[in-house]
Amino acid sequence: MELVQEHYQAFARVLSDDELKRLAAEHAVIDQRERRLPVRIFFWLMVLSASQPSARGGLFQLAAFFVAALTKLFPRQPAIQLSKMALSKKLKATTWRFFQAVYQTLLTRYEKLWLFGNCRDAH
Repeated sequence: MELVQEHYQAFARVLSDDELKRLAAEHAVIDQRERRLPVRIFFWLMVLSASQPSARGGLFQLAAFFVAALTKLFPRQPAIQLSKMALSKKLKATTWRFFQAVYQTLLTRYEKLWLFGNCRDAH
């Protein structure tokens, strides 16, 4: 779980919560209720779960990963009850275009960071 925390911290430096919320609103991925599974937390847990073999295989494994990671990554977030059904509904309600937009934003930012680093190293 420590590696998951490191990855989250690195990614969160590149993409702020405000930017993530802006992209979510742009693609109509809006939280009906914050006490459910807020979109920013849902997004990061989906990304980070891809690196965890134990989270693959089905909704039960994914929900178990989410619950374990929630307390480590978002300690200030009020407790969220998460069921397979709630996770399934969130997946169904989240358009792939949102994930595509976030991916493009991350690629653009990474490219700028990489170019800046290479230009700085050349001098």
